[in-house]
Amino acid sequence: MEYSKVLILIIWAAFWSVIRPCQGQESGIATLTSQTKTLFDYADFLLADQDYYRAISTLKYLHFISADSSIRTQCNYKIGVAYFYSQRYETSIKYLSKTLVGSANQRYLYRANLYMGFNYQKLDSYDKAKEYLQVAEDMKGDGASSLFIGLTLLKQGQVHRAVETYRYINQTSPDTNVIVLSANILSILDKQSRISPRSPHVAALLSSVLPGAGQVYSHHYYDGVQAFVLVTSFVYTAVISYKYFASRDQNQVTTAFSIGIASLFHYANIIGAAKTARYRNMRDQKVYSSSVENLLKGSTVFSSVSPQISQ
Repeated sequence: MEYSKVLILIIWAAFWSVIRPCQGQESGIATLTSQTKTLFDYADFLLADQDYYRAISTLKYLHFISADSSIRTQCNYKIGVAYFYSQRYETSIKYLSKTLVGSANQRYLYRANLYMGFNYQKLDSYDKAKEYLQVAEDMKGDGASSLFIGLTLLKQGQVHRAVETYRYINQTSPDTNVIVLSANILSILDKQSRISPRSPHVAALLSSVLPGAGQVYSHHYYDGVQAFVLVTSFVYTAVISYKYFASRDQNQVTTAFSIGIASLFHYANIIGAAKTARYRNMRDQKVYSSSVENLLKGSTVFSSVSPQISQ
């Protein structure tokens, strides 16, 4: 009897020696899952509060402690987007590239390609931007990514191609929000099309005939007046100098110097007129591309790819 009691106790102890470590492991897993969710929620709170650097630190810690590849993918994506909003575009590209390599999740691949396009836009690498935005468009096909391709074309100065892109989106997109947005953008671009660009050649020709006229043609009135005053002053000085020394039959060195200075300023006036016309066109283009960019950033299309996603 005593022997059977001892045997039962040994069996019971052996059972618990196997069961308790398993229970501890399950508890550890549950704790890690709970900690992961808490850290993600905290990171999302920081991102929403635009506290990007603390969010990045939190996400990097979560990436370090997690062995789950899906969690690491989310971390890389959110870190990349946080760096984008911190205007550290090359670092953002580094983390988003990890998302593209390490993820099979179509949602994250789509969003990572979008933000890769946004980064390259900011770095003025427009061909690379269009490449990634086109990949995102091919993945989803709702026209949302093409809205940003149109913006890239605008930044490149390809207004006609941008208009064609937005018209195509307006006619083919299945998403009502995208259609409305493309229609609003077309309205902005229609206003731009009514503004005639200034020809640098015409500006240069006008200023060669009348100093400052090319600058006035480009609506740079102060520059026009300044060019007119400088050139005509030196021309007038040269004329007075010539008459003065000619009447006394003296050397015309001062006259030659005045003519040289007047010629130099007149040449600068012509070159400046052409540059002023180019600058005017670039400024008009930037105003409208900025209007389109602000419209896109304030839209539901842009907010739908915000970094605050834990699901």
